[in-house]
Amino acid sequence: MISPTAEYALRAVVAIAQTDGHSTTTSSITKTTKVPAGYLPKVLQMLGRAGLVDSRRGAGGGFKLTKPPNMLSVLEVVNAVDPIKRIKECPLGLETHGVNLCPLHMRLDKATEHVEHSFATTSISELLQQPGRSTPFCEGPSVPTVGVRLELANRSEEKIGPSQRRHEALIQFSRDHTLALAVAKHLMESAEKLAHDRRSAISELSSAWQTDLAEHFDEEERLLIPLIHDAGQVEKLRKEHEIVRAYVSMARMFADDDVDPSWTRAAGTMLRNHVRWEERELFPAIEQSASFDELQHVEKLTKSHDPI
Repeated sequence: MISPTAEYALRAVVAIAQTDGHSTTTSSITKTTKVPAGYLPKVLQMLGRAGLVDSRRGAGGGFKLTKPPNMLSVLEVVNAVDPIKRIKECPLGLETHGVNLCPLHMRLDKATEHVEHSFATTSISELLQQPGRSTPFCEGPSVPTVGVRLELANRSEEKIGPSQRRHEALIQFSRDHTLALAVAKHLMESAEKLAHDRRSAISELSSAWQTDLAEHFDEEERLLIPLIHDAGQVEKLRKEHEIVRAYVSMARMFADDDVDPSWTRAAGTMLRNHVRWEERELFPAIEQSASFDELQHVEKLTKSHDPI
């Protein structure tokens, strides 16, 4: 119903709300919410841009909500990172339908309207005040497991990114790879499941591309290609980027149609293998061949819009 990024944002906001107005760090949020450590800063960055959280560096710093939990709705959090999309016209582009939705799409939009209304009228504080319930999205003080989990919680088991002691210039790129691997895993797994699961995986790919991965691919080409000294690696990166972009374009064309399982399996495999190649071969090669000044320059550019 909501994207992995939206769920991660809700987890983070609930964790911050539990501090009663005090600041909390990314490590603390990761521990209580199980949001992948490599991807959490990206989520917090989007929440910061939307004006929902504020950050402060240094001793005693961290993240705080910009408004009381009782003044912050679930819808605000979701829309800050991946807005809910209503069906205003025929998703298939049928000229005879236009804005006159067919019975199916009309009911789907009505269901979305109910969800939107429910989210808009539910505050973060309401989630925390229901007695006898597990703490939403987080580890509670007396709860041994996460209160609410969605399917993507720990979908990607591969250890990449900061845990591999990447140079700071590449950390943000590896963080984005955490999301890409989760999306790839969902695509591959959906090939063995029902049509609904394949549509969900394809929607997740489109959403992740819109909110994060498109910018990630553009930034890799703008910032990292100048650091690659092997022409073959440059060609491979550009070629694989174009293939992934082609898969995303096709995903957008599918809309609500069923998709052959072999397509989702191929799309997921392509995305996974591309990320693995970058993490295991390309990034180590960049770290070895790029000069200190080149890496420092990229680090400065990536950190200029990176949260604590």
